[in-house]
Amino acid sequence: MSTESERTQGSTTKCLGMANQGMGKSSHRNFAGPFLGAMFLIMVDSHLKWPEVVKMTTTTSAHTIDVLRTVFSRNGLPATIVSDNGPQFTSREFEDSLSANGNKHVKTTPYHPSSNGLAERFVQTFKQAMKCSRNESGGVKKKLVLRRN
Repeated sequence: MSTESERTQGSTTKCLGMANQGMGKSSHRNFAGPFLGAMFLIMVDSHLKWPEVVKMTTTTSAHTIDVLRTVFSRNGLPATIVSDNGPQFTSREFEDSLSANGNKHVKTTPYHPSSNGLAERFVQTFKQAMKCSRNESGGVKKKLVLRRN
């Protein structure tokens, strides 16, 4: 019985390790908006190209950190975070949060948005998808699900 338990525990540990390696090598972030009367935090995993979009009621550093903690709890911590030089991403509070998690923070060159190309490109894709679905019923979450499938 203990042999089976050890084998199961070993495979679970391997699976968890693989799950953390799959996402999170590098993650790109940017804000879209104001768009459709709101701001949206756009995040794209550079390895899987997996996008995350979160509608933000406020874009303070504290709120941005809370949203990122939720995303990290679901997807794992990225080794590197790429962002622009927005005030949310350059604050002492944000930097302290990243260093506490062991994340490396790469800030893109000012006035050179292509440095954060993954997030910038997805901002455009997101805006186009929302404009195309303007006449569809439902909120942003429903529209994103419809566009993803």
